Amino acid sequence: MGDLSKPRKPRNSVDNIEDAEQKAVAKIIDYYIKKSGYTKKVFAEIYPKVSLSTLNNIYKPKYGRKISSNVLRQMAVKISYIFGDVSAEKVYIDLLNAAQIDISKNPFEKKDNNEALTRTDMLFYLAQEISNMRNPGKIIRNQSVQFFLCKDTIETLSGVYEMVVNYSEQELPIDYWAIDTNMGNDGGYDLKQTFIKILLDGSYKYPNSRVKYSFLTNNIDTFNMFTKMEIPALNLYLSVIYYTGGVFKEVYIRTGKKPDILDEKGLTIK
Repeated sequence: MGDLSKPRKPRNSVDNIEDAEQKAVAKIIDYYIKKSGYTKKVFAEIYPKVSLSTLNNIYKPKYGRKISSNVLRQMAVKISYIFGDVSAEKVYIDLLNAAQIDISKNPFEKKDNNEALTRTDMLFYLAQEISNMRNPGKIIRNQSVQFFLCKDTIETLSGVYEMVVNYSEQELPIDYWAIDTNMGNDGGYDLKQTFIKILLDGSYKYPNSRVKYSFLTNNIDTFNMFTKMEIPALNLYLSVIYYTGGVFKEVYIRTGKKPDILDEKGLTIK
């Protein structure tokens, strides 16, 4: 048993942080961690992952060195990814201001198209793309006020589909278009679980043959993997949408249901 006569080491909490700038940064991050309902460990491990030591350093009473703008950017991207309707750029600016880091010398930039940051952006821009299509639909976005809501939704397991487009009131070959962004930590999909969820998704309420399912990704390896698939036993519309440089490219996965009529009706991203 340790020597109880010695003073206890200060706990890693916001109140015990000595540096004013570090404390201001920690307050912002702590707000989002508490809002998420996760522990620091779980929050760090959620995709996009940051090391637990990086997160714990922010809370240490005597950190010893300034927090870098790169770490703050990582945290902003993570927060945006977890909450969906929170702007990564806004959080990043708030964190820079708290740390008293010059924003003009550390602008918010997307270093490449494979960052998790674009998960939120992809959905936002895809919604705009769909709204400009020849047959736009009512766009539903889970946990967001950015898109219109409608009363009919496809019932999913654990809310796997981030966005659903409702065409049920139009004379079209599909009622719904479900876009899935539920990628794993490596940017890819757990194929077994993905297809189980599709097969169970709303099948008792809406025929799967009346739903178009799309995988949205900015990972070229994931895109190539899906485009090479052939699943003739599946009687449903299935596609993969690749997002890069502000451009969407959609390719259909070969199933037992040909997408010709979807192309004809303007229900494909060109």
